[in-house]
Amino acid sequence: NEGDVSVEISGAGNYEELVALSKKMKLVMEKTGFFRSVLSSYKNPRKEIQFVPEQKKLIEYGLTADKVGKAIRSAIYGDNTNNYKEKGEEYDINVELDDRYAENLSDIGEITLGSLKGLIPVSRLGRIKYANALPTIRHEGKKRIIRLEGYLAKGRLGSATRVLDRELRKIQFPKGTGYRYMGMSERQRRSGRQLSRAFSLAVILTYMLLAAILNSFKQPLSILMVVAASFIGVFYALFFLGYSNNMIAVLSMVMLIGLAVNNAILLVDFAMQKMSEGVEVKEALRISARAKFNAIFMTTLAVILGLIPQFASVTEMKKSMAAVMMGGMMGSWLFTFIFVPVAFWYLEKFEVKRIFNKVKRIFPVL
Repeated sequence: NEGDVSVEISGAGNYEELVALSKKMKLVMEKTGFFRSVLSSYKNPRKEIQFVPEQKKLIEYGLTADKVGKAIRSAIYGDNTNNYKEKGEEYDINVELDDRYAENLSDIGEITLGSLKGLIPVSRLGRIKYANALPTIRHEGKKRIIRLEGYLAKGRLGSATRVLDRELRKIQFPKGTGYRYMGMSERQRRSGRQLSRAFSLAVILTYMLLAAILNSFKQPLSILMVVAASFIGVFYALFFLGYSNNMIAVLSMVMLIGLAVNNAILLVDFAMQKMSEGVEVKEALRISARAKFNAIFMTTLAVILGLIPQFASVTEMKKSMAAVMMGGMMGSWLFTFIFVPVAFWYLEKFEVKRIFNKVKRIFPVL
């Protein structure tokens, strides 16, 4: 079964080195304290009985190694090539040695088979010994691999992989060997990268939309300030409520962008209306904050109250989503009246032409 954390160790060199490396990594995983058990795809070779034929003896008795091997296998595991028919029904007949005649090497050595010189024991044709069976070697991309499956006992997948990465970097890997995460941990990383791209795209599209609505390239930046500030509330909410930053939480952060900017849009839009009437920037912001405070507060409160029933859900993901949205909206409401007016004022005072003239005085060649 696939573990919560799957680590694939690969290498094209000596397989024994790869086995030793996998044992070190397994020990590291166990010492982190996150896993209740760690399983390895490498299994210690089991003992088996091997027959080593002597070629001269085989020639002398007119036999081949293949015939001797089949005879030994048939004697121990049975031969079901025959069947019994009765009244239209067929029954397989399996003929094998009784267990008491195959308990040790000497018993197996007494198994007889026909030859040019009559029935002879197997022991005359070669040597029978105990040996380790060949291990099953898995390959991928022309490399030998060993997979470790870790089953979490505590903590979250993200925190466990971060700690594990830090500890595994301390191991000296032989040349040509390496490791990578597979399974659930790899899927989570891939999903995280995709959600990061989705978040970036959401911010860019929001900026473009605001620039078109406000007819300004500067003031949308003051509105987007509240998106960054709202994440302060998000992380505080997740921390104090005890929920993890899982995939649903990250997806909720992407959704939060559209909600968090609403408060700032009300504030900035009204301030720009007052400025178009000839009101000075600071006064326009002051009037806008007083006029829109109740509307922003009630909008935020309505969203938060609508999220409270989610905490009664038995699903952890729904609770994480509610915590993200609630913390983000509270942060948005609070910082809308702190960061947005300051950013708006500075951006209004920002004049590209004046800066260019200053640069030109410093560098007359331009």
